[in-house]
Amino acid sequence: MVIVRIVQLNHETIDYGVKLINAIKEWNTTCGEGINVAVLDTGIDYRHEDLKINIKGGINFTSSNRSDYMDRAGHGTFCAGVIGAAANGFGIIGVAPRVNIYAVKVLNDKQQGTLNWLLSGIDWCIHNHMDIINMSLGFDKDYPKLHDTVVRAYNDNIVMVAAVGNNKLNPDAEFPARYEEVIGVTAIDSKKHTAKFNTMGSKVEVAAPGVNITSTYLNNQYAQGSGTSFATPHVVGAIALIQSSFKKKNGRKMTNEELRNFLHEHCEDLGIKGRDRIYGLGLFKF
Repeated sequence: MVIVRIVQLNHETIDYGVKLINAIKEWNTTCGEGINVAVLDTGIDYRHEDLKINIKGGINFTSSNRSDYMDRAGHGTFCAGVIGAAANGFGIIGVAPRVNIYAVKVLNDKQQGTLNWLLSGIDWCIHNHMDIINMSLGFDKDYPKLHDTVVRAYNDNIVMVAAVGNNKLNPDAEFPARYEEVIGVTAIDSKKHTAKFNTMGSKVEVAAPGVNITSTYLNNQYAQGSGTSFATPHVVGAIALIQSSFKKKNGRKMTNEELRNFLHEHCEDLGIKGRDRIYGLGLFKF
């Protein structure tokens, strides 16, 4: 993640990323109601005026104080805003502005994490009935315990979405984005061009806006930033809208397989025809 600058907003704003995926089209049907999203990150500033109505709880695995899931780094707060900043007349509006957000702190205040913290976070999501997990994080190394835990979450019908990474030198997506059970997200800009920092590879699945994104930040502020970290929550917010709409119509959520098929069918192909190492299947949009 790169926070470019703190920005001032004079009126309620819909960022270009929300518009690019055409999320506004879905708001007549749903704004993400009834869907639980866990943000596995640095915590969330749950006092932020644009977020507090949608923050339903959380937990901290980075210290002994489990109830302290306050964000002091800004990364998790930024991701949460992209997913579900409320439509309240000021600030920004997220992709799914009425979704239930849970802060699962698996990165400390220096944005550092351990495998055990991440494993604990995913396990908490399984036991607390999360519908979607946002993981704007990753490891270069594959850990069997991580894959085992991811498989358990997948089998529990939790949709997992992760950033592929910001290192062009890596041979493929970071873990857990590289796992088949996880949707790996890459970043594009407002003109649908790939971001210069993207990790490329065969496990890149979908593209979403991730360059010069505006979102919530610490202490009731707003900031602009870039990274696959910020492309990922666009996809998570979109999935919240998809699942909420489907649940209203059918009385159940889509399965992971159904959801994956829907995503793939609604991708705008970018770059080389078909799935490629740069854009994956392309830009998801409604």
